[in-house]
Amino acid sequence: MKKRFLAVFLSLAILSTLMFQVVANAYNHPNGMHYTAQIAAAPTSGTAYDQVIASANTALTHSSDAIANLYVPNYYDDQNTHNTNAARLEGDGYDAYVCAVAYTLSGNTQYADKSKYFIMAWANVNTSYSGYDGPLVTNRAGNALIRAAELLSNYSGFTSADKTKFKTWVTNVAVKAAEYEIYNTSNNHQDWGLLNGVLAAHYLDNSTKMASYVTELKGAIDHQISSDGSMPEEMARGEKALWYCYYGLGSMTAAIEVVKNATGENLYTYNSSKVKKALDWYFPKCTNPPSGYSMLPSKDSWPSNLYDAMAEVYGVSAWRTWVNSGSRPLVKQAGINWTFQRTLKPGISAGSTPTPTPTPAQRINETFTSTSNMTKVTGGTWAVTSGRYKLTAPADVMPLGNIAVHNTTITGDFTLTTLGRVTGTTSAWNDFEVIFGYQDANNYYFTSFNESNDGNTSGIFKVVNGTATQLTDITSLIVANTDYNIEIVRSGSTITVKRGGTTVATATDSTYTSGKVGYGSRNDSCEFDNLLVP
Repeated sequence: MKKRFLAVFLSLAILSTLMFQVVANAYNHPNGMHYTAQIAAAPTSGTAYDQVIASANTALTHSSDAIANLYVPNYYDDQNTHNTNAARLEGDGYDAYVCAVAYTLSGNTQYADKSKYFIMAWANVNTSYSGYDGPLVTNRAGNALIRAAELLSNYSGFTSADKTKFKTWVTNVAVKAAEYEIYNTSNNHQDWGLLNGVLAAHYLDNSTKMASYVTELKGAIDHQISSDGSMPEEMARGEKALWYCYYGLGSMTAAIEVVKNATGENLYTYNSSKVKKALDWYFPKCTNPPSGYSMLPSKDSWPSNLYDAMAEVYGVSAWRTWVNSGSRPLVKQAGINWTFQRTLKPGISAGSTPTPTPTPAQRINETFTSTSNMTKVTGGTWAVTSGRYKLTAPADVMPLGNIAVHNTTITGDFTLTTLGRVTGTTSAWNDFEVIFGYQDANNYYFTSFNESNDGNTSGIFKVVNGTATQLTDITSLIVANTDYNIEIVRSGSTITVKRGGTTVATATDSTYTSGKVGYGSRNDSCEFDNLLVP
């Protein structure tokens, strides 16, 4: 009787293990987080590429910290042990991933070999995790090993025996961690489990498990995001709530990207684009973080990587402008969700081998490496300093004593995004302007942003024969020495102005349907950057 029971038990155990391996070639490889057309379109030069190669070169000098049992206690019970042990997989996972990306971009096999070294270190050594945060860390850091292995799919040095060994680790360790969080938690822990789960299901060609995880991912979107886009479960977590919102959205959107690329199902638009509602809700908290929180978002770190990727997906120019004003494109994150989106760009196109959404020709894409594309019309000194276009020694003339325009004429509808900032003085009336529809020094539109408000400032204005008329008022004011992301949209006769992603004014006028765009100020020093008109 005991022998029969043991035989049945072993048969069930073997069947359970093989469940992730019985379906051959259910998906294309390499795919998952990075699909083949995306890889083919990746740059082989430039800042983002150089940063990947530099980071991979550093990884070449590292040794693995793989351990048999990854014990990670609750962060709030034992931060030192948590951080020390989590760093083992976080460091090796990132190094494997960045080396795989470097190999993908450059074709240099030394990076592939180093990536394989980290992958196989964990496949050969690690057999389990433990501790309260063991599953979480295995998901948020271990998913990088799966991404790396996926990118090495066609590398001859990553042998069939290697892949079989690694798939055993994925099945016995990574999937176990993923399913623990998927089925036992309901916040960002679940999102990390879902990300690791869909990556594993894709890598192991298990379409049945993929379908199950997709169902759970839809449920997570429905549960975690309220109808107004807010994330009440994460916002209830005290002073680190803003971090946890990013933690959830980053892993959730990365899981959505994997599902899109693997199956063709586009959850970016699921339930009336509920994820975008969450990103819209969260964005103002990133650009102007509220008080009372200890971990604050930044355009130089998290969540700029998230909005960098999502600007590609949803085409929101305000997100792109904010990200471009920081120190992206590549910042190593705690937890792997969006890290290399400037080299391997996501897109909203669906399918197992989707074609990336083509980038439209830019009418203006001015990052101010020089003043060659700008023309001073009137006023003080316009010059490029520290990568920004700055006005100093301004003149004082009504309506605008200082004007500079881009040399390109814009015709028809457009969306203009840029960054603006005015230098503070003892006056309460410091201002900067964005100009559009410029015909000449006496005929143009401008939007005024000011610390104060009257009939001559803070609004959308039309200048005809040197006389300015306010088309509509902007009642919300600015603060000096503060960067603002500005968006101006002309659609037919409708002019819409947004600041920080929020609409501040709308007007109707069709006097000037073409013209140049640029900057101005009545009489204050100011600075601008990243003038973009697609």
